[in-house]
Amino acid sequence: MQHVRIATYKQTAGTFEDLCAIIQAPGGLADVFRASPGFVAYTFANLGDGANCSISVWTSADAAGAAMAAAGTWTAANIADLGYLVDERTGQLGFIVGELAPVPA
Repeated sequence: MQHVRIATYKQTAGTFEDLCAIIQAPGGLADVFRASPGFVAYTFANLGDGANCSISVWTSADAAGAAMAAAGTWTAANIADLGYLVDERTGQLGFIVGELAPVPA
């Protein structure tokens, strides 16, 4: 059964667009996740009022747990000056309806 990692962040500097560019740049968190065993999908959303949400899908609980550690390491090294983690959880994914597609730049 697939699992998810959901993390919410409070952005304190920069813009949402800047943060997206950093995450998607070569060596960014998107690349870290993409290279991780069990990776399925990843998305990042602006929830308004400086709140952002990172959602990733993994093939197993172990892979989702490893993603928590990888995200923490990358975030501390690359974007700690832009905000902070509010909450982070992993859990079993029940289902997905539809298909996620890349968002045009």
